[in-house]
Amino acid sequence: MQTPASATRASSLRAFFQTESTSARVLVAAIVVAIVWANVAPGGYDAFWGYVCTLRIGPLSATHDLRTWVNSGLMTLFFLVVGWKRDASSTWASCANTVAWCCRWRRA
Repeated sequence: MQTPASATRASSLRAFFQTESTSARVLVAAIVVAIVWANVAPGGYDAFWGYVCTLRIGPLSATHDLRTWVNSGLMTLFFLVVGWKRDASSTWASCANTVAWCCRWRRA
């Protein structure tokens, strides 16, 4: 059960992460942490990426290290989302250009 305070906190956190500038700041912070971690304690960094994870769905299973999961799965998902975002933005841009052209044509 959510209390009013936790609901407010959840909605403000959701609003915080929905802005692009905040997402960029979080990404830059994660990059800085990763670079510092890789240079200060390379053994721990390599051990983290070498951690073996297993995904089981019924009788099927896939076992890979964390680096493989990120490179194969999450990067595929990332580029899929970027492609959708690009397609949506180019569609809106072409609609806006068409509307602007029609409005200019009607005035002449």
